[in-house]
Amino acid sequence: MQLRELRLNDFGKFHNRSLRLKKGINLIYGENEAGKSTIHSFVKGMLFGIEKQRGRASKDDTYEKFLPWDNAGSYKGSLDIEISGKNIRIIRNFEKSSKNNSIIDLDTGRELQLSPEELAGLYGGLTEAGYRNTISIEQLKSRTDQDLVEEVRNYITNLSLSKSKEVDVTKALNYLQDKRKELESRQLKSKITALEKEIEEGLKKEALADKLSLQLKETAKQEKLLTQQRNSPQNNVYYNKYSSFNEYLACLEQFPIIKEKYNILKEVNQQAELLKEKLTSIEVRFHEYQGDISVALKDSINELDSLKYESKTLEEEKSAYDRKSESELNQIKKNRISISFLPGLTGAAGSLIFMGKNNLLMGLSAALLFTAILLYLLFTGRVRKMQKDIDVKNGGYEKALNSIQEKAKNILNKCGAENEKSLNLKYEEALRQEMSYEHLQKQKKEYMEQEQLLKKRAAGLEPEIMEYIRKILVPSNQNVIPFNLMDDVRMSELEEFIRKQKQEIKEKQEANTKELETIRIKKEKLKWELVTLEDNEDSLLRNQELYKELLEKKKETDLELEAIQLSIDTIQQLSIDIHDSFGRKLNDLVSNLTGEITDHKYLDIKIDEKLNIKVGYKDNYVLLNKLSAGTIEQFYFALRIAISDLVYGQGNMPILLDDCFALYDDKRTRGALTFLAEGRQGQVIIFTCHNREKDIMDELNMNYNYIDLSANS
Repeated sequence: MQLRELRLNDFGKFHNRSLRLKKGINLIYGENEAGKSTIHSFVKGMLFGIEKQRGRASKDDTYEKFLPWDNAGSYKGSLDIEISGKNIRIIRNFEKSSKNNSIIDLDTGRELQLSPEELAGLYGGLTEAGYRNTISIEQLKSRTDQDLVEEVRNYITNLSLSKSKEVDVTKALNYLQDKRKELESRQLKSKITALEKEIEEGLKKEALADKLSLQLKETAKQEKLLTQQRNSPQNNVYYNKYSSFNEYLACLEQFPIIKEKYNILKEVNQQAELLKEKLTSIEVRFHEYQGDISVALKDSINELDSLKYESKTLEEEKSAYDRKSESELNQIKKNRISISFLPGLTGAAGSLIFMGKNNLLMGLSAALLFTAILLYLLFTGRVRKMQKDIDVKNGGYEKALNSIQEKAKNILNKCGAENEKSLNLKYEEALRQEMSYEHLQKQKKEYMEQEQLLKKRAAGLEPEIMEYIRKILVPSNQNVIPFNLMDDVRMSELEEFIRKQKQEIKEKQEANTKELETIRIKKEKLKWELVTLEDNEDSLLRNQELYKELLEKKKETDLELEAIQLSIDTIQQLSIDIHDSFGRKLNDLVSNLTGEITDHKYLDIKIDEKLNIKVGYKDNYVLLNKLSAGTIEQFYFALRIAISDLVYGQGNMPILLDDCFALYDDKRTRGALTFLAEGRQGQVIIFTCHNREKDIMDELNMNYNYIDLSANS
């Protein structure tokens, strides 16, 4: 296969860029970031496609890395190749939303519809793993991976067995190992062990179910017995005579009503006694009744009122007389002073003044003084006479008033009253007695009727109470205590007896209820446990059937696993045997190529079935990791070239070298380039950012196609 022309329509930094490649060596030069790795990745993408990665792998996603810089939405290109004389054009659109590809036969113009397997056949058996591990060599990435081991194993197996490429050993081994994993994943042994445990557990549950069923029957019997005992207790002489225990309980519960009736009866008797006392009191009052005395008392009151009016009139007359006589007396006294004072004073003064001086004036003054004294004496006599008349008049008034008071006192004494108020009270009391006498007669009649009703009511209560006492207290035919002997003390004793009976019954019923509840809980628990075991029998039968099936399957699976393991061992042994013959040829090719590159320093190379390399050194073989990094890169370079020529045919596949000589010195670079130009047929594409390769090829006059990416950008 030869790459003829690359058209990078929109890929990475390139837009509508074409590169024409020739047979032999093509040296593509470009400075850093000129796009060498982009072109290298474009070739791989055109041959095998580019898938967008997801998850963690997306960080190093080739799809994202080479998205077009300038023309978003267009992500495509084409590649012309020549294979076995045919010219083929591969066209790919990498855009994820419109991804497609087409393969055109340029000689006929027909579009080829090829499956991935047919495409690998078109490429001469080259797969993406083969491409990555053989013909495509990047800087510091010459080491191969496990995919190449599988490719080589398939190749040498087909080469030895059928001389064709129809047998895929890796796929066969993978199929057998997957089949073995599938059979082992059935875990029949663990399933059988688990099933044995389940069957054992199921048998235990069946035994437990039988045991629980017996316990449930016994529990039901106990529940029935306790229920009977609750409804009809034994060994009690007081309620044996009742038709049912509930009747006795009802009788006990009736006591508060009977007690209330007893209290009513007691109250009725008390009311009867009270009525009797009231009737006696009424009779006494009848005997005490004195007849109609209110008229006489009223007359006496009227007499008193007349006397009071008479007394009041006299007192008013006396008061008026006293006021009038006092006023007149006071006026006379004033006149006595006023009429006699001025003449007397004038006469006395004149007598003193004119004594011995003027007898006439003195005589006049003496006469005037005498006149004043005479007037004074006249008025004084008049005052005394008037005062005497007043006293006589007042004496008459007092006598009349005393007579009135005496009459009033006689009236009060006659009526047996201390004063007028008491007389009024007596009169009111007499009126009340006269008014209530008729009422007392009616009240007596009412009391007598009430007494009859109470006796009738008592006659209805007493037998009921005595019948109740008889039922409660008399366990056999015995005389009942007469009711008239029944008092509060005996009623309290009866109440205490009933309380004890109820307490005894309550305690027994509580104990019975507790025991019955325990039994019922146990019964429900047993039922629940039996319900949980209901499906056990069916499950046990299914498990037993399944157990038999699994034993048969295990026998079959064991036979299959033995056959698979025998097949795997046979194929692996056959692969090792085949490798021994193929390996010698691979060892020779790698040794020759390594000798060319290293100037014949390393000529004895051994490669095992896993493509691990050992180097012959002084009668011994050392591991490759003992050598320098550059030498290791050269050994893997030789291994890739050798495997490519062996698997795909010498010179049939192009070799792509992306700065893979970075760790080579000039001498070994010259040896590698000389081998590629003279010792191997086929196309070689070298990507470099150095001029060393060009200088060496020019120095050796090698024929090569030079492409300067910087000059054509």
